[in-house]
Amino acid sequence: MKALVYTAPRRMELQDLPRPEPGPGEVLIKVEAAGICGSDVHGFRGLSARRKPPLVMGHELTGRVAALGPGIVDVPLEQQVVVNPLLPCDTCELCLSGRSYICPNRKLIGMDLPGAFAEYVTVPASSLYPLPEGMSPTVGTMAEPLANTVHIIRHNVFGLVQGVAILGAGIQGLLALQMVRVAGITPRISIDIEPHRLEIASRFGAKVIINAREQDPVAIVREATKGRGVDLVIDAVGADVTRQQAIAMAAPGGRVVFLGLNEVMSELDCQAIVTQELTVHGSYAYSPHDFLTALDLLASGRVEVASWLEEAPLVDGQRVFEMLADRPGEHIKAVLIP
Repeated sequence: MKALVYTAPRRMELQDLPRPEPGPGEVLIKVEAAGICGSDVHGFRGLSARRKPPLVMGHELTGRVAALGPGIVDVPLEQQVVVNPLLPCDTCELCLSGRSYICPNRKLIGMDLPGAFAEYVTVPASSLYPLPEGMSPTVGTMAEPLANTVHIIRHNVFGLVQGVAILGAGIQGLLALQMVRVAGITPRISIDIEPHRLEIASRFGAKVIINAREQDPVAIVREATKGRGVDLVIDAVGADVTRQQAIAMAAPGGRVVFLGLNEVMSELDCQAIVTQELTVHGSYAYSPHDFLTALDLLASGRVEVASWLEEAPLVDGQRVFEMLADRPGEHIKAVLIP
């Protein structure tokens, strides 16, 4: 089979590899679409210690069931499916308490196991969800990134929320924007440095648009809220400056969610956190329930993604990764088609 193999920093090679055989409890998936996550691009640049070459990346995938491993009898062959790539151990204290998304033993397809930038991949049968009727395989790849956003909203939206500011209008920022629109939160403020991304944010419900290259985001947020700040801030960038801005634009008693991870360490205004009783919440993954909710949101049309997905053939993988690594502000989401 053809597979796109990460062989060294900034190097992807299309190689012929043996088609994998499903083991006990597994199925073989013929991949129909595989989204490129920002973490994949991070790995391509040689900045992800857990993505070690040679590796077939890719964890946002849809496909058809091509073969069944021993013991699997209830999965129809040729069924179109979406795969949840996050595989917890299901036996540790965190898993048993319903927090499998922070399982210390979890594995991720495309990082700890061979991934979906290939014609075929084996996955546990328990990770399959039927692709909703009428949904394209490309749109189905967005269930995994949207599940992360569903998780954020589920853990951070309680009662009346007066205003939300979202730093970053990339994939996670735009998904978060749509989720807070579904939740009915106003005003919705989107912050980025790329005008075309802010234009998309405006189409998806942002009522205040801030170009952080030209304006002071904190000052504009304070002005838009009559000095109060917003009850919810989502930092989907993860840089020093955006984390500091997130704290500064939160209302007293507000919640700040750190989602992006561009920088590992940051200096924060702890006096503001303590004296204004802010809640600072990290968010990394999602539960199976979040994944199913994400699929439902996509199927119902309440969250729309098709207009900003760019498809490319697997054979163009090196070019697409270079494009995303070198010109990150010009594209929202790329999906490889084997």
